[in-house]
Amino acid sequence: MTEHRSPVSSTLRLKLAILLTVLAFAEFLVRGPVLAMHQQGNDMAAPYIAAIRLMHHQDPYKYPGVLEEWVARGADPDIGLDDSAQRPIYPPTALPLFFPLALFRWVAARALYVLLCTALYTLLVIRFSALINTSWHSSRRWFFLAFAFGLAPMHTAIRLANPSAITCILFLLSLLLAHEENDAGAALLLALCLCIKPTIGPPALLLFLLGKRWKLLGLCAGFVSAISLFTLVYLAPVGRDWILHLRENTAYLFSYDGAASFFGPNPACINLQMPFYAIFHSIPLANVLAWTTASLLVLWWLILLRKSHAHDPQKSWLLLSAISLIGLLPIYQRTYNTGIILLALLFVFRHPKSFQARAVLALSTVFLVPIHTILIMHVAFHLWPVFRQSRWWVAGFSCLESWVILAAIILLLHAASQRTRRLQT
Repeated sequence: MTEHRSPVSSTLRLKLAILLTVLAFAEFLVRGPVLAMHQQGNDMAAPYIAAIRLMHHQDPYKYPGVLEEWVARGADPDIGLDDSAQRPIYPPTALPLFFPLALFRWVAARALYVLLCTALYTLLVIRFSALINTSWHSSRRWFFLAFAFGLAPMHTAIRLANPSAITCILFLLSLLLAHEENDAGAALLLALCLCIKPTIGPPALLLFLLGKRWKLLGLCAGFVSAISLFTLVYLAPVGRDWILHLRENTAYLFSYDGAASFFGPNPACINLQMPFYAIFHSIPLANVLAWTTASLLVLWWLILLRKSHAHDPQKSWLLLSAISLIGLLPIYQRTYNTGIILLALLFVFRHPKSFQARAVLALSTVFLVPIHTILIMHVAFHLWPVFRQSRWWVAGFSCLESWVILAAIILLLHAASQRTRRLQT
C-alpha cells in the first residue's frame, strides 16, 4: 500500500516511530528480564523441581517437598510459593525439556531461561516485522516493532519466568517457519510447544491438517513421539504413582483455591468460562457456553477456509490469527498467552486503513498495560465492596481481556469474509 505523505511529515513520522520503538524495547527489557533478575519470578519453580526429580528417576509430581527442594537449590526462602505453584502440572513430556536448566542451581537456571526468552522474543519480533512488507524506512514497520515490544503479557511472562513465555515464542516461530516452507524447523518448534503446553499448539495442527501439510505434520508427530519415548525411559523406574499425583495436582488447579478457579475474580485467566461463570454461577453452563462460542467461531472459520484461495497470503494470516486466538477461549489459559495477539498485529500493520484493522489495533491497546494488575490491585480497592463483588464487575471488567480477544476474533473473521467476497466479484 502506497503512503501518500509529504517528505517532511513522513520523516517526522519515521523518527517518532523509531523513538517509540526504542522506548518500547527499553520497557520490555526493564519490565521483563531486569525485574525478573531482581524480583525472582517463581512460576518456573514447579517444573524445574519436577525435572530435577525426573532426572533422578523420582516421582516428579509428588506435592510435598517442592518448596523445600526449591529453597535447597538456592531460591530465596522469603519469597515462597503458594499451593498452586507447589504442585507440578506440566505434562511429563515437558520435563525433559527442562533438563538443561535443571543442571544449574535455581538463580542461574532462572537467569538462563529469562535471557533465552528475551533473545528469542526479540528475534521473533524482528523476523515478524519483515512480514509487514515494508522497508526499514517505513514508519509502519517501526510502529509494529514498538507495539510488539510493548505487549505487557510477554513482559509479565518473562518477569515471572513462566513457561508460557517460551511456549508462545516457540508457537509463533513455528508458524513463521511454516510460512517460509521450512517444514523441519516448524515441526520441531511446534513439537516442543505441544510437549510443554498442549493447549497452545492444536489450532496450528488443525490449520496444517486442513492445508495438507503432511510432511510438517509427520515430522511433528515424530518429534513428539521421540520426546515421549525419552520421557518414558525416565518414568519407567518411578512406577505409576506419578499418574495419581498428577491427577491430584490438576484437580487442585481447578478447585476453589486453585489458580484456575472459577469461584471469584480471576483476571489472570482469559478463557470464557471465567466471565460466563461470573454471570450465571454454574460451572456446567459456563463450560457449555464457552465451548459453544468457540465452536461457532470455528464453524465460521471453517466456512471461510473452504472458500479461501490457495495463493492469498493476506487471508491465510487472517485465518491463522483467528484460529490461534479462538484456541484461547474454551480451555484454561493464562493472560500470558495473549502474546499470540502478535499474529493479529500483522494484519493491523499490513492493512492499516481498513476498519477491522483499526478496531483490532484499538482493542489491542488493552495489552499494552498489565490490565488485570491495574484493575484488581489498584482500581478494585477503591470501589464499593458491593460493586466490586457484583457479577457485572467480575464478568465485565475483571474479565476484560476475554471479551477483547473475542471481539478481535470476530473482527478478523469479518475481514476475511469481506476479502472472500471481494475476490469472488
